[in-house]
Amino acid sequence: MEIEASARGEPKQLTADNQLSHSPVWTPDGREVIFISGQTHSGSLWRIASDGSTVPERLSPTGEGFSHLAISRQGHRLAFTQFNWDVNIWRVEVTGGDGKAKPPVSLIASTRLDHTPQYSPDGKRIAFASYRSGNAEIWVCDSDGLNAVQLTSLDGPHAANPRWSPDGKRIVFDCNQEGQNEIYVISAQGGKPQRLTLNPANDEGEGASWSRNGQWIYFDSRRSGINQVWKLPASGGDPVQVTKNGGCFPFESIDAKTVYYLKDRKEFTSLWEVPVEGGEERQVLESVFAENYAVVPRGIYFMTAPALKQHHALGHFTIQFFGFATGQITPIASIEKDPVWGFSVSPDERWILYPQVDQSGSDLMLVENFR
Repeated sequence: MEIEASARGEPKQLTADNQLSHSPVWTPDGREVIFISGQTHSGSLWRIASDGSTVPERLSPTGEGFSHLAISRQGHRLAFTQFNWDVNIWRVEVTGGDGKAKPPVSLIASTRLDHTPQYSPDGKRIAFASYRSGNAEIWVCDSDGLNAVQLTSLDGPHAANPRWSPDGKRIVFDCNQEGQNEIYVISAQGGKPQRLTLNPANDEGEGASWSRNGQWIYFDSRRSGINQVWKLPASGGDPVQVTKNGGCFPFESIDAKTVYYLKDRKEFTSLWEVPVEGGEERQVLESVFAENYAVVPRGIYFMTAPALKQHHALGHFTIQFFGFATGQITPIASIEKDPVWGFSVSPDERWILYPQVDQSGSDLMLVENFR
């Protein structure tokens, strides 16, 4: 005999803090809901009255990286998975025109997630995103990885992808502080960020970047139905659509004539180009991993992997170089561990930055006498 269950009444929103809230479980008496607030790698454990009469309360034990909650029928035991993910930023030195590279070394490290680095236009500083303060914020450090300074204090679930303006005075980044990803600009010296995008569509902004003259900011948005590359005046104003057949993570060429972009947000996807003023969209590279590519005067550095790796089999990731003059692809360096999002080449093309997972794992935890 099958028993059908159906919901009655209208749904009621319990949380309204613009955080990613997920994995809810009921307490046995039905009076409270236990849930996780934040991303998988940084989420914390919270409780709230099921009728919404209380504000969310953070639970002990303190910590982060919670997932897969379960409460015993008696209600005095709480089980969960605690995930640990240590991602640090590594640096590769390219030794000369022969395409040789020294082994990667760790440059920016903490016990938390550090990613999406980018060199400043003069090569003296690095902007990056980090969870080292407990929240996702934008940081800046010297090119040797020292003297890290927190630039933003948004206390939001996501702030990432910082990109320097051509004069090095401002940084554009994306943040979902107000419930969806939007694009912000902040002084490289700190201060209050200025929000640039106001469209109800999710403006993503992951990979938002400056035009070479600093007058435009490229970004991607789903406001037309699918992700397309757009650009808007850096001083504010109406955006202009650049691509028509899909695109994200755009960067303008050094000569300011071409926009390079990824076709979509798949883990491995193709790299395309389109004239700055719009026109024919042409594929340049077949496979780029995540958002990991950088445009330089001579060509494009990018990260990819052997075909087997793309199907979760064995095979190392590699950094490669595509030359504009020759159309040839040259291997630069092999990456032994799994990289994640973010890729930057110093202005003199001597150094390449990328983040990688140095350690990951999870533990099954049990809390006795849970209340």
